[in-house]
Amino acid sequence: MSGRLRRSHRARYCAGLPHDRETLGRRIRLQMHPRAAFKPVPENSTKRPKPKPKSKPKPNLTGAEGLRARTPGHRDSKAAGWLYAARPRDCQPPGNSNSTQRDCLGASTSRSTPAAPRQDGSTRPCRTAPEACNSVKDQDERAPKPPDYKQHKMGAEDYSPPSTDIITLTRHVLTEGFKRREESAASGDLTILLSSLQTTCKFIESNVRKASLINLIGAAGNTNVQGEDQKKLDVLSNEIMINALRASGKTAVLVSEEDDEAIFVGEKEEGGTFESTKGKYCVVFDPLDGSSNIDAGVNIGTIFGIYLVKDGSKGTLEDVLRPGREMVAAGYCMYGSSANLVLTTGNGVNGYTLDNQIGEFILTHPNIRLPNRGKIYSINEGNSMYYHEPVLKYLDSIKFPKGEGAKPYSARYIGSMVADVHRTLLYGGIFGYPDDKKSKSGKLRMLYEAFPMALLTEQAGGLATTGTERILDIQPTSIHQRCPVFLGSKEDVQDLEVTLDVRPARNTTGSSNRRPTGI
Repeated sequence: MSGRLRRSHRARYCAGLPHDRETLGRRIRLQMHPRAAFKPVPENSTKRPKPKPKSKPKPNLTGAEGLRARTPGHRDSKAAGWLYAARPRDCQPPGNSNSTQRDCLGASTSRSTPAAPRQDGSTRPCRTAPEACNSVKDQDERAPKPPDYKQHKMGAEDYSPPSTDIITLTRHVLTEGFKRREESAASGDLTILLSSLQTTCKFIESNVRKASLINLIGAAGNTNVQGEDQKKLDVLSNEIMINALRASGKTAVLVSEEDDEAIFVGEKEEGGTFESTKGKYCVVFDPLDGSSNIDAGVNIGTIFGIYLVKDGSKGTLEDVLRPGREMVAAGYCMYGSSANLVLTTGNGVNGYTLDNQIGEFILTHPNIRLPNRGKIYSINEGNSMYYHEPVLKYLDSIKFPKGEGAKPYSARYIGSMVADVHRTLLYGGIFGYPDDKKSKSGKLRMLYEAFPMALLTEQAGGLATTGTERILDIQPTSIHQRCPVFLGSKEDVQDLEVTLDVRPARNTTGSSNRRPTGI
């Protein structure tokens, strides 16, 4: 008899089913020769083999019975002619025997040892593990049950309902406006202007997300005043910003990275006049910073700064060419996995995240503060061959620190100022774009890139310098003037100044008298 048949016989024996010689012989013939399952009948005999009964559909069982019925090897007795229970090959049959056999757990046992009584009162040996040696009822009781929500009372630690008292950007700006109004009798013009700016950010964000779907990627075929190739999104974002700020009725002068000259609101131009009225604010902006990364899907953003027109002025270029410390508000909106707008109105820095479902910027990062020291530096080391020696010396000091237990800084550089500064504001460290032998005045524009980011950094507790003087103290001479930029955590920037041999004293109210370092 083959091993397979012996196992089948042993399983039948364990199950307590009939296993007489005639039945067993018929089963053996069926296994070896299916057509010889029944003995041949002589031609003159009136007996005919009984037809094999048709199998009935399996009942839809649940609980332990359903699990057992679905177990491989478990078959219906009427359908197949025998019940093959799902048991281990070496299951110990009932009764006494002198042979030694492995039990269900693999331990060597003697067949002469009587089987342990089961919980249901029988003495059949276990099929699998001891915990399975229970009746169907016991197994159903042990089966995992869904939680009874009627009996379970959720506590404060189990359930936290979403906040219904959300603070939107408009609400937050209005609150700050009321505080300023009580202090200095200010009007609500700045609130209206900021509301217009957030609308433009939503519009630009919508186009950035579907740029690949509506053919807004790629170059527009033009170059701006900086000599850079304009992208389609650059041109579109610039038009969105200009039209929205004009329509607000609160602006007098606009300065954009994409336009050669400043835009004076209300001036006549060919074809008629603008339908907007002049306001008392000047807005400088980069409509889409990091445009070289647009097609790659890297984080990009809009940077803006706001000046108040001087008393008695109707909005001239002199109202814009002023130090960054005179800005009344500055911020940026970063377009990435979410749209994040970071804003300061001179009373700290707050971050807002756009909720597309309700169409509002929600306050998610209140009172952003830079740590005193970070662990990340963000500088384009691809230009190291052009850097001046003091800058290279500083980079070596943070990459190869001296001292026991000192750890090097991690490098993170995205290539979009908005994204790099945003990370620096949240995690600390230092961001830098120095002047070098190739770009002797630096690369970043002072008025609408360096000034807004420097104001945000200092309002968050950090420092911003060109390497020789405080950025916010510089008097610009042209709207597209450039300057080197270093900004970030206070101690990191101070270490940079020490390495660059800059005097440690800082003038936070007026122009700086520190001597230049030649970088």
